[in-house]
Amino acid sequence: MASETRQKNPHQRVQEAFNRLPLNKGAEFILQTAVQTITLLVSDQPGPYRPLPAFQRIGRARVAQEVEQVRLYAERCATNPRKGQADPFRKLSAHLDSLHGTTIDVLADHGLLRQGALDDPARTALLAATVDISGVHRTIPGGRPANLRALGIAKVLAWHYEQVTGKKPTLGKSQSNASAPDPLERLLPAYSQFVMLLHEILQIACITADAHALATAACEARKNRQGFR
Repeated sequence: MASETRQKNPHQRVQEAFNRLPLNKGAEFILQTAVQTITLLVSDQPGPYRPLPAFQRIGRARVAQEVEQVRLYAERCATNPRKGQADPFRKLSAHLDSLHGTTIDVLADHGLLRQGALDDPARTALLAATVDISGVHRTIPGGRPANLRALGIAKVLAWHYEQVTGKKPTLGKSQSNASAPDPLERLLPAYSQFVMLLHEILQIACITADAHALATAACEARKNRQGFR
């Protein structure tokens, strides 16, 4: 059974993990979007791993530059482009995809999410112009870097979990799983569907991390509106 699981590609394994969830009515299309997104995040990359910008932290000066670029591109989208000018919507879309995690969190905290930013560029420009970055560290704090890839996956998964199931991600209960058929499983905490899903996704990504701790951080980020990817 374990060998059969290893032979499956990441997309198949992610699909099977999501298929075990109770699907929200009419969420079939959303389910496929979630599977594709998570598959991209967990798939192996050739050569030395370099985390996506969304999983990297940057200092205040670079955040300011990225936010200002969002404002400028959005303003160009909101006005009639000059003849021969490059498509501003394409530039804004590409820039949003290249934002670093710190910038994404700051924008989300001020009500500006990447999804939907192209729908109303005038609002996007206005929100970007009012972003306060005084709380961002001038430099990246020292010490051992956090597993930002794992945390990023947890945050993205939390959002898609809610879209697919119609339920907010939770952490589960602390008492033993007394109803489990396996005697050993009865000794384990009764974790929620979201925690178990995250645990499986991390295994697919070959990431060794505490799924419950990451789920806790992802749920807190959603409460604070700082974790949308």
